[in-house]
Amino acid sequence: MLFATVAEAQVADTMDVPFGCFEQWSRMPADTMLLMGMPVPLNMGMDSPDGWEVPRIMMDDTVEYMGFSIPVRLNLPLAMIRVDSVNAPQGGRALVAESFYLSDVLTPTAYSLASGVLDSSLTARVLPSVAMTGRVNMDMLQELSGLIMGDVSNLSWLLDILDTADFDNYVSGGFPLDGFQPSMMIGYYKYIYNQANAGRDHGMVVAIGTRYDTSEHRRVLVGAGSKALYQLYDSVNYEQFYMDYFPIGDYLPD
Repeated sequence: MLFATVAEAQVADTMDVPFGCFEQWSRMPADTMLLMGMPVPLNMGMDSPDGWEVPRIMMDDTVEYMGFSIPVRLNLPLAMIRVDSVNAPQGGRALVAESFYLSDVLTPTAYSLASGVLDSSLTARVLPSVAMTGRVNMDMLQELSGLIMGDVSNLSWLLDILDTADFDNYVSGGFPLDGFQPSMMIGYYKYIYNQANAGRDHGMVVAIGTRYDTSEHRRVLVGAGSKALYQLYDSVNYEQFYMDYFPIGDYLPD
């Protein structure tokens, strides 16, 4: 999947998704795990655009290896991305995000260990790449999702959880709104399917707005938005998307 955002002139309550040109990239070295006291490369490493993050899932487990029980801390990357310097909607570079198997991003040693402790549905599954303008604590987010799913049909339950959550534990970084409350965000994407996946793959752009509450000394949720891209088909040119963004403070309990 080829995905990029681009800056446009601000119109009324519309805001451009930032870092649109992806001009500056830095090398992210391979993560390592400790195996029998020795650091072992976990993944292949990758280049990523400055200001963007590739989330990871941390897991601790014990595997049997050569007759030993070895604690292994795996740091699973959730993306396979690269730079496209040939075809970008604006500027000289765009971000290419590709779906992948874990065996595509982990070293053979790491994958051998991981496949022994991970559910086979994960190791055999095609995974979507995730890239974001801020950093998300995936372990904490999974815990929050579990709380929300406790009574997904109960709106009061959801709002109470969101109202009491400290989002410093979940997200960091990103870009400042500086008091601006957009009602819509604009960006571009391009999709190229692999094999027979046309019309079956989906994508999503998500925005989470927070502010630091000085009276409660925690970061609280103030807005959110998303744009689902369903049944993607090959596109020759970049397609523009409009993502609605909603302030949610009026919906949260006092």
